[in-house]
Parts: sequence; structure tokens; C-alpha cells
Amino acid sequence: MIQQYILTAVLALAVASSTVHGDDQVQAMEGNAAFENIAAYGNNAGQSREAVWIGGKVRSVSEDSFVLSRTIVTGGSCVKIPEEGSQEEELVTVRCPDSVLFELQIIKGGGAEIKTLKAQFSDIEKGTGLEAYGYFDGEEFVPERVCLEIDV
Repeated sequence: MIQQYILTAVLALAVASSTVHGDDQVQAMEGNAAFENIAAYGNNAGQSREAVWIGGKVRSVSEDSFVLSRTIVTGGSCVKIPEEGSQEEELVTVRCPDSVLFELQIIKGGGAEIKTLKAQFSDIEKGTGLEAYGYFDGEEFVPERVCLEIDV
């Protein structure tokens, strides 16, 4: 539960501080409006599913899905990505329907500057760090939004 709030807060800061220049970028949302707009996506099935943020590192990519090694929050605020194949690693299959919104966040200076661009499923590679907003459908996670992250 704490992990959800931390990831949500990090993404809100990233989205709120994004700049927009030209057609290749996604228009930034400001403040809490980001959460309202994300929550409004809902799911098309009309079923009541709890939407959550998950984050981690991509371990493998398939035609319309990828396997994510989820981040672990320790000590209330420290984020850890487990070693590949370790006992603490939690792997989640993320199945991406055609309706998913993909974004690429280029993070400079530890978050001092964040630029948000449009992205697509084909931009996801093994080792990519990302966060996804969506819901669990059994063992699989179905995102409505996927934010790929690159630190430069």
C-alpha cells in the first residue's frame, strides 16, 4: 500500500513538472488534476476493479505483454529493484490492450527536469524501468497507462 502512494506521488511530481514543446510530447497535467484524469480512464468492462500503480524493471517482452520485476519499498521511502532470479523478486505479466497510453519520461538531474514524450509498446525493452497504472485481472496486470523512465 505504501508503495502505491510513493509511486503515485513520484509520478504526480513528474507529470506536474513536465514541459510541453511540439506535437511529440504529451500535454502535462497539473497538481492533483493528474490523479483525477488518470482515475477517469476507468475500465471499459464497467466492472469494479481497484486501479493501482506498479513499478519496476522489464525482464522480458512478448508480442502484446511484458514481464515486470516489481520494485520493493523498504524503510518507508527507499525503492529497491531485486536482483534477477532472487527469492525476493516478484514477477508480474503485464498484458497491454490497444487502448494503453504510453509515455516516455526523460529525467534529468535526479528529477529536477522531466520531459514527457509520447511512446509506444515497441519502445519497451528488457531492462527498461517503468511505472504502470491499471488493475489486476487474476495474475496478470492490465495497464491503462504505462510511463517508461530514462534517467540521463
